[in-house]
Amino acid sequence: MPDTDIQITEFIYDAPNSVNDNNYEWVEILNTGTGPVDLSNWTLSDAAGASDPIGSVTLAAGQYAVLYNANISQADFETVYGALPAGAVPIPVSSWPSLNNGGDTITLANASSTAIETFTYPDAAGPGESLEVSGPDGAETFTQDTSPTPGALCFAAGSMIATPEGERAVEMLRIGDLVQTEQGHDVKVLWIGRQTVHTAHAPLRMEPVRIAKGALGENVPHHDLVVTADHGMVLDGFVINASALVNGSTIDWVPLTELAERVTYYHVETENHDVILANGAASETFLDMRGRAAFDNFQEYLDLYGTERLIPEMSRARITSPRLLPDSIRQRCARALDKSNAQETAAIRLRA
Repeated sequence: MPDTDIQITEFIYDAPNSVNDNNYEWVEILNTGTGPVDLSNWTLSDAAGASDPIGSVTLAAGQYAVLYNANISQADFETVYGALPAGAVPIPVSSWPSLNNGGDTITLANASSTAIETFTYPDAAGPGESLEVSGPDGAETFTQDTSPTPGALCFAAGSMIATPEGERAVEMLRIGDLVQTEQGHDVKVLWIGRQTVHTAHAPLRMEPVRIAKGALGENVPHHDLVVTADHGMVLDGFVINASALVNGSTIDWVPLTELAERVTYYHVETENHDVILANGAASETFLDMRGRAAFDNFQEYLDLYGTERLIPEMSRARITSPRLLPDSIRQRCARALDKSNAQETAAIRLRA
């Protein structure tokens, strides 16, 4: 397949203020063709120079890859940006080109040093924000993304949140309503953040995660629960990003093609970083790790409270990658999967 099937779709040139800029820059690429493309010995460069050739990597049709600085590990990368979506290829790049915060030229070249894609980007994103790239070569359009993480934020509409009067759909909650914590305490809703995703133009990493009924334990959740990849579920004292729990069966990605053209996600902010119940499963409330500017109704928050406030993270370890899951949680999910398979087999026999 032609090398020109590879396109740059998104990149960060100004990393979050909490980390070193050069080490945490990245470039997302996509194979837009119908067959595999060999990326061996390709290079990434800016106006000042090129990286070392990347190793032996083949990108399948429709597959994404994320190029990042080899000075950091994938675990370090995912600590800042969250786990990569299933199927995305991580590509560490040595001698990473330092992308200029004031605007620069990016060139992706193949093994023959032929420029496959090259463009000059403007300084149009702040720290921790990315630029999404669209349009034909030489006439690219750059769109600022204020939440460039593998996954959007929070609960899908229809998620049932425990309140003192019973469960209510998350989209029906209002400021001042009470929700119940895992410990049975009532806490007040300070704000409901809303974020809309246009699925037709969304990258693969925006796929949410579906946690099937009973996937986390006996009747937990009590109905299928859909959350976004970085949203934290609380199990055995850990806060675990939903993406780290994906097992390809009872917990799996929801393809963007299965979603409506516009999907809205909701996050519940309380006074503290609390644990509430969504479809009966313990789940975190809003944590301002990346601020609130990505939400559609951010101005509402400013009108109410004047400025953003910091919420201290709860004192539980956060797990962002499947390889970091404790064996006890793996076994719990495996038992739930075995039970689900047994129930499905029994149902098939009854129908036979």
